Formats: sequence, structure tokens, C-alpha cells
Amino acid sequence: MIDKGVLKEILTDYKKDFSKRWDEQKFKWEAVKHFQDNWNIDADNFGNMFAEATTKINKILSPHKYKPRLMIIKFAEFDAKAVKKMFTILYNDNQKINKKIETFKKIETFQSMAKNLQEAWNNSQEAKKCPDLKHDDQSIFTISIYLWLKYPDDNYIFIDAHNHTSEEILKEIEFYDGICKELQTDTELVNLFKSHLTDNDYPDTNLKTLTVDFCYYINNVYNKKSIDEQSSDVKPDNQDENGDTYTNDSFLKEVFMDEKQLATLTSLLENKKNIILQGAPGVGKTFTAKRLAYAIIGEENNDFIEFIQFHQNYSYEDFIMGFKPNKTGDGFELKDGVFYRFCKQATTQPDRKFFFIIDEINRGNISKIFGELLMLIENDYRDQEITLAYNDEKFSIPENLHIIGMMNTADRSLAMIDYALRRRFSFFDMKPAFDYNGFTKYQKGLKNDKLNNLIECIKKLNIEICEDQSLGESFAIGHSYFCGLKKLDNNELDERLKEIIDYDIIPLLKEYWFDDKNKVDTWKENFKKALNNG
Repeated sequence: MIDKGVLKEILTDYKKDFSKRWDEQKFKWEAVKHFQDNWNIDADNFGNMFAEATTKINKILSPHKYKPRLMIIKFAEFDAKAVKKMFTILYNDNQKINKKIETFKKIETFQSMAKNLQEAWNNSQEAKKCPDLKHDDQSIFTISIYLWLKYPDDNYIFIDAHNHTSEEILKEIEFYDGICKELQTDTELVNLFKSHLTDNDYPDTNLKTLTVDFCYYINNVYNKKSIDEQSSDVKPDNQDENGDTYTNDSFLKEVFMDEKQLATLTSLLENKKNIILQGAPGVGKTFTAKRLAYAIIGEENNDFIEFIQFHQNYSYEDFIMGFKPNKTGDGFELKDGVFYRFCKQATTQPDRKFFFIIDEINRGNISKIFGELLMLIENDYRDQEITLAYNDEKFSIPENLHIIGMMNTADRSLAMIDYALRRRFSFFDMKPAFDYNGFTKYQKGLKNDKLNNLIECIKKLNIEICEDQSLGESFAIGHSYFCGLKKLDNNELDERLKEIIDYDIIPLLKEYWFDDKNKVDTWKENFKKALNNG
């Protein structure tokens, strides 16, 4: 059984890391799309076809010293007919692998045929040229990748399953199914995920690949046992004793702010209806927005929250309404957008407060997205009607709907936000919280000298960034890079700190000071000393 309390905590961290994680992990969705576009069981040269179809998944399919992908390619050169038969049985379209017990039977059959092929291969001249190709490379883990690539809406990658029994495979599928069900009901995550998809990615309608990625995240950042209900007694920090109640104290326990700042945020939302949290990378804008909504609602209830992310292609048709292809594919129909639907939902419960959260609000073409509703979001025009462009409907934005936007002030690729929108929002600056009581308490609790050295180093770095006329405080390094470390032991924490510096902070400094390599090198050395003197 899955401990949903701990799962909820991990999901919160996963969503915080998602946008930063996407650039490294999007290859999974690209790999599925590429496989679907290139797989052809009847190809004249099966080995070449297989090589091309699986090229984007090679980093998982052939990790370290193992070479299962190369093994199949070489086997196809040796006996293409036998290899085709293996995959024909595995990919029998009349028996899709969507039943638990059938999954293991297919894997067993594939492994058995691979073993027979291996024996024939061992006696061939080709085998002498490739002595490191071993039968055990075609593990359950590897074959689960083949199944997932072919039927991504039905299958997962079994991350830890290299020599599992059928009973263990059934438990693995049950575990994944439980995770998948929870992800499918998390509207914030689904919207966040969809906002990152492009035409090069498999759409992952059933979120099976997202489940795989989340389970990789659990393995790398936590461990699988951490969400096993029978082995975990961890209770998320944001869950009060009386259930889902969420108070100002709950907010202040999670968000590194003081009571005065929380009071200001609450007042701005009540009086202006619309605010934008703006700040440098890693100051916790998205994390804060959701919890601010919880604090005002008084409970952790996502029924009153909608979360989306703007991007360059986001349009009025996505936001309000527009014509989209119908299900039959032979025409178009008028469909409501996400903001239109949420406004209608808020109208049905005027005594409740609703929150529409927009990540990366300055990445979208504001005038294009809001259209004629740009006027109506203003506090003074709430509940006043305007005629919609597509259907001549009289429409209004309800008084009880609040908009929270987030804006990264360090992104030089973005233009200043539309002035028409600017005067309709209050702007709240979020800054690194290294000196706030909440963070210092969190820092002391970790009892790690290397972390303490790094934090002092980051503080000095931020002073230099703020004094740099080409940068300023909008480019300071935020505290959230160093959050979420409680679950690591000292050795794991030391390694994680090094990763944060090498793969998060240093690349950011290279972008900041792209024309001053000496300055970047100086800070590299400063960080190295901080890590070595811990």
C-alpha cells in the first residue's frame, strides 16, 4: 500500500523541481514519440530499423557496461528472422500487454527466445568480435522498456526489476498503478506537465511515462520504501493534526517569510484581486503561490485552485474559448478554455474564494491571451459583463476569483510585461530567504558544515550580483536550491550539494557572466573551498 501522506509530500517537491528537471528528462517522451514514428517490424534491415527507433532511449536502455540495445542490433545481423519473431510475439497486437499476468508471460517468452539465440550466437564468428555481449543484458528491466516504447499507454519501465519473479512483477505493476492514479488526479501536476509538451513528445494521455519519471525521481531523491505505507511513519510537515486544515501558521512553517509579509500578500489579494510574485530563480515563487491560496482558503483543497503555465504559443483559444478539432476528426467545434471554465465554477460558489495561478505569466502574449477580458480582471470591473468574441455570450469574472501570477525577473529573453496588465496587478518582490528564521532553523537542523559554508558563500555571491550594474537583485541566487534536503544522510547530502553547485549554480553564473570567465572561475574556486572545508 502507498502512504498517501508521504506521497503528497514527495509530489510537492516533484512539482517544484519539474520545470528545472524537464530539460534533462524530456528525452523519455521524445524517445517514445521517436520509436512510434520509426518502428517497422517488416523493415528490410531490422537491425538498422531497431537502432534508429531506439536511439533516443539509449541512455537508459544501455547504461554503464550493459549493452542490451547493441546486443539486439548484432543479433539481427546474425539472425534477423529470429529477432523479428521475438518482437512479433512481444508486440502481438491481438494481445496488448495491458493485463498484469500477461506482462510476465510475454517477458518470459522473450527471455527464453533470447537465450536460444544467444546459444547459437556463441558458436558464430560474429560472437568472437563482440565478446562482451551477454544474454543477461535482456533483463526484465530491459524488456519492460521495449514494451513501454511500443505500448506507452499501457506499460511502465520496471526500474528495479532485473530478476523479478512473476509475483514480484505483479506487485510492481500494482505499485505503479497506484502512483499513476494519484498523478492523474493532481490537476496542478497534469497542467504543469502538459504545458511542457511539444510536438516532438509523446502526449502520454494516461500519464504512464510521467509515472515512470516520478518513480525515477523517488529512487534518486528519496527511496521507494519511503512511500510504502507499511514501512513509513513520516507525516508531511504541512498536514495538521486535524486533517487538511491550513492556517497562517501552516504557511509560515513551509514558506520562509515572516508574518508581516504574509499579511501584506493577503491584503493585496483581497484588495487588488490580482498579484504577481516576481523574483530571481529559486526564491520559491510557485511554491509560495499555492500555499498562499491554501492559507486564505483555510484548507488544502485543490478544488478551489487552478494552475497553468503560460508559454509563447499559449492563446486566447486555450485560455477563454476557440474552435478545436472534434473527436471524430472531421470538423471543428467551439470549446471552452481553462479560465472560462474556472470562472464558471467560481460563479456557482460565490461564498468561497477561488485562485487561478499562472506560472511564467510574462512568457505569454498577454493581450492575445486575455483578449477582451483584460478589462474585466480589474477589481473595479468584477461581475460586470462583456460580450465574448466567439459566441456573443455575456460573460463576467466573479468577485471571488483571485489571480496569482509568477514571474522570473532573471530571464533576459523576455520582454517587460504588458503595461495594460501591469496596472491591473500588484507586484510582490520575493527575495532569497537565507537570513529568515525559518530557513536558518531548517539549516541548523541539517547539521552539515559544508552546507553552512556554501550558504555563506552564496550570500557573498548575492552581494556581488546585486552590486553588478548589468545584473542586480533580480538575479540573486534563491534559497530553494538548498531546500528539500532533510531526507538525506550526510554522505548523500554532501554529494547533493556538489551537484547543486556543479549543475545548477555554476551554469547560471556562466549565463550571468558569459563575457567574464575569470569571475566564474573565481566563484568555482570559492565553492570548491566551501565544499572541501566542511
